[in-house]
Amino acid sequence: MRMFRQGILTTAILLIASTQTQAAFTDLGTLGGTKSSAISINNLGQVVGFSYEVNSTLSRATLWENNKITNLGGAFNVPSYATDINDSGTVVGSKNLPGPWGGFSVSRPLQWQGTQASELSTLGGPNGAINSINNSGKMAGSSDLVANSLFHAAVWENTAKPSDLGILGAMGSVAIGVNNPGQVVGYTTDKGIGHAAVWNGGTGTQLKDYGFMSYANAVNDHGLIAGTVGLDNMNKVSRAALWQGDSLLELAGLGGDTSFARAVNNAGQVVGVSSLANGTYRAALWAGQQIIDLNSYLSSEEIAAGWQLTSANSINNSGWVVGDALNSKTGESHAYMMSTPAMPVPEPETYALMGMGLLALLAVRRTKGRTQA
Repeated sequence: MRMFRQGILTTAILLIASTQTQAAFTDLGTLGGTKSSAISINNLGQVVGFSYEVNSTLSRATLWENNKITNLGGAFNVPSYATDINDSGTVVGSKNLPGPWGGFSVSRPLQWQGTQASELSTLGGPNGAINSINNSGKMAGSSDLVANSLFHAAVWENTAKPSDLGILGAMGSVAIGVNNPGQVVGYTTDKGIGHAAVWNGGTGTQLKDYGFMSYANAVNDHGLIAGTVGLDNMNKVSRAALWQGDSLLELAGLGGDTSFARAVNNAGQVVGVSSLANGTYRAALWAGQQIIDLNSYLSSEEIAAGWQLTSANSINNSGWVVGDALNSKTGESHAYMMSTPAMPVPEPETYALMGMGLLALLAVRRTKGRTQA
């Protein structure tokens, strides 16, 4: 297993220098407070996430479109989050309610049509949250069956009662992403450790990993899954990863110990976060064998203004990226949107071919090992 991982690093990764063509960066702003976060962007350029109002400690589900910011959570006097939006403009997310032990510890699943929010059913317990929605209205998330129990991965069809996807022999599960064909990805949990999983229809399968933690965060319409794999049992070292069929492909980082993939579009472009050698987190874009620090696309004026792109959370099929940007001069963290320059993108088959080549390399190494022995 270790030889396979090292083969990926040495044969399938090309680190791109920071001399990239500049792209268009947009500070999406806030609802008046000092923080906002962009979680998802659809193919029409509509962005959702959350933001804070002036002097408020409650997050508000937020929609950005056409240079306008809309407070979707204004009707609730509790924290709320918008986590995804499909191409019809339907938004999903959750709100947090006061719990029996204080704080906002109860989560309820939400769907918005326009600015009108509807609370959806759970699997029977008090908690539920929706993480993604496809263009047919199928939603993926999680819910508990009874109070004080672990969550189960679940799917909602429109506003019907959710279906339990099961826990695959583990203690719990969470669904994070769903593609247009209806594949669902996420992870199971066992003794506090997550393991990446995929559900095709009613059948769930745990994905390959290195025996440590792993998470599947997104899946495109070709079945390419993006997420994270851990490289040690202390969860201190992790890598962004892709799964294509039975192949696990580890992606390079920007020099630090941690990277993870959060989204993948239908062109196979992947976005997420990678740490530098000094531990600083940077928004990252992977395209085939290339990794790009998205900060290299900022103009000199934007850098001088203090902007640092700390995460990339979503990418649409046109290559528009959204995420979080920290301003070192104001100390504020804002949602941003960035268009990425046109670049060669991998065909869906490319990752499968990469995996076949790496498996062949592993077979050669194993053969040599037996010969030497």
